[in-house]
Amino acid sequence: MLLAIAAVGSLTSLFIRKVPASGSRLPMQWNPFAEVWTGIQRIYHERPLWLTVAGISYFWFLGALFQMNVILIGSESLHLSETRNGLLVTALAAGIGFGSVAAGWLSGDHVEIVSDQLIVNGEPVPLQADGRFDDGCYHNMRMSNETLGKHVHQILSCLSPEELAAPPGPTCNRRLERNYVCVEPTVPGAHDHGDAHEMVVPPGHYLMIGDNRDNSYDGRFWGFVPEDHLVGKATRIWFNWDLQRSGGPNWKRIGRLIE
Repeated sequence: MLLAIAAVGSLTSLFIRKVPASGSRLPMQWNPFAEVWTGIQRIYHERPLWLTVAGISYFWFLGALFQMNVILIGSESLHLSETRNGLLVTALAAGIGFGSVAAGWLSGDHVEIVSDQLIVNGEPVPLQADGRFDDGCYHNMRMSNETLGKHVHQILSCLSPEELAAPPGPTCNRRLERNYVCVEPTVPGAHDHGDAHEMVVPPGHYLMIGDNRDNSYDGRFWGFVPEDHLVGKATRIWFNWDLQRSGGPNWKRIGRLIE
């Protein structure tokens, strides 16, 4: 039986998606204590990580505690045979493995989008209306200020269950295949086109959501981004020239601070 379980596990592992090694380009740390301290600092500042560590540690503590006593209890108190005692230990090991996976899953952030508003772990992200947006290509879009932590940025949205695409109009100064017109239903409550069901962000990953909630090819379509894929932080706009827009570079945006 154990050989069969091992064979099934080996075959199942062949279907695990291969990902690049985490931190493969980082220099080798010869001081193990410095590496441990760096890991502790990182875990301390990342809530999903320390929740995962706490959950896994708890399950392994319970597993070690029960494992020391389960054989004795099975043979002396329950009077089980060696075979049934082995099944008891196998069930305990399976429970430890399931609990470890569950701890990692439960510690991830739960994110959903309802009516173009982010909801993280059951808490709606503050969103304040800021009028309507119309640049000749996007028409009658909702403009709002979204507050994520200490950062405030603008988003565009439209509370409509339908696609916003429309034929290009004469007011658009960009060479686009389509324009976007926000026509909202008169009766509120309809499912919004940009809504997304609850997604669980795994520890060590990020969910990228575009500021145009109804016209962004973002993490709602292609999934999560591993942390080791993030190589830097954008601080300023060094150049801005939309080749699809007439008028040349947008000098007002060049050099602007990215908050």
